[in-house]
Order: sequence, then structure tokens, then C-alpha cells
Amino acid sequence: MNQSRFVQLAAVAFGLILLSFITRGVTRHLFDYTVAAYVSAPLFALATLLVVGLLLRGLLDVTGLVPLDEPDE
Repeated sequence: MNQSRFVQLAAVAFGLILLSFITRGVTRHLFDYTVAAYVSAPLFALATLLVVGLLLRGLLDVTGLVPLDEPDE
């Protein structure tokens, strides 16, 4: 994984978090709160897993165990 891919995945994680909140808000206007929570939960869970994975990958880079590759030019 190179640095640009890492940043792209971080942007995707941020987008998923934002999308889960938007989904919950819109769905809450149409259905009950519990339905809105059930609909937005998978997006938030996926974003959480992605953030945790990126955090662990970043820690491996900081410690020097598995450094990130340089960006391709």
C-alpha cells in the first residue's frame, strides 16, 4: 500500500461516516428511529472497520515494522 492509497481509503472512510449520518437523518423523516438506525448501522460499521484498519496500518508504519511505500510518480 502506498501513501496515496492510504489517503484515498481515509477519504472513503470519512465519506462513509458522513453518508451514514445523512442516511440516518433522511430515513428518520420517513420511518421510525429504530428503522433509521438499522439502515445506517452497516455503513457506520464498515467505516469503523476501515478506520481501525487504517489506524493499525499507520501504527505499523510509524513503528517502522511495515513502512508505507513511496507514491508512484
